[in-house]
Amino acid sequence: YDISGNAVGFSDYYNFDPKPEGVRSKDAEKKTRMVNSAAELSRRFRKGRPPKAFNISYGIGPKQNKSFMRKIVFILIIVTTLISVLSILFMTGKSDEPYKLAKSESGLKLPKDMQLIEHKSQWIEFNGNGYVLVVYGLKKDEINLLIDEAKNEKYETLPPENLIADDFVLSYIKKAKKGVYQKKSNSKSSLDYSLSVIDETNNRLIVFVTAD
Repeated sequence: YDISGNAVGFSDYYNFDPKPEGVRSKDAEKKTRMVNSAAELSRRFRKGRPPKAFNISYGIGPKQNKSFMRKIVFILIIVTTLISVLSILFMTGKSDEPYKLAKSESGLKLPKDMQLIEHKSQWIEFNGNGYVLVVYGLKKDEINLLIDEAKNEKYETLPPENLIADDFVLSYIKKAKKGVYQKKSNSKSSLDYSLSVIDETNNRLIVFVTAD
């Protein structure tokens, strides 16, 4: 039976007992009697066993309970939907991390539709050392608004003097001929800080956080 309770396939009970003419086809009855005779001879002379009847079937299964099957389908739909929703929420949360970091470290009111150009991170698990780099593309009008806001947040004018010795982040800042920046130390270590740069030359926001 299928899920709707309709019968599908076929089944039959097959034995080797001789039948009256017309019950089986002539060919089937001939084969049946031959098997029956051979089995009888085997039983007499070799102590064999008589042929055993059996069921044959195709596409046949136990009749399904419609109500039970509907419940199963409903549960599967619910579980699949929940998995999809949780996956979307997880991926959305992960995609928001660069924006949250940039907003938190820069201290600025950042546009939510900024284009993420680059996001790199590397951390050493046993001591927590590492860095995060986030680079966003900005529109010209967004750059101007952020520059005005940055001045109120005590950002300084590029290029920075004796800012850091980290060649990795310097390679990004050197491309900025005009703009502002802010460096915040997170501890007494010279390698434990965050750096936010508004690059007017290339219309970018660069946020770099390192921990030592």
